[in-house]
Amino acid sequence: MPTTAAEARVSTWRRGDCEASDDPARLDLDRVHDWIGGQSYWAAGIPRERLALAVRHSLCLGLYRGG
Repeated sequence: MPTTAAEARVSTWRRGDCEASDDPARLDLDRVHDWIGGQSYWAAGIPRERLALAVRHSLCLGLYRGG
């Protein structure tokens, strides 16, 4: 039985040139942290390590275009 979201089965959906995926390995955590930690009001200043822990224990979706 998976103990974290990262160990669960990965799903990907495609429509046109867009793709949605729940694969945490595809997330650009540096880019996500730059936005959430620097531009969002609800998690401004969150340490990268805390965000990484949250991602490991969450179902996160990424939306990718063109490739």
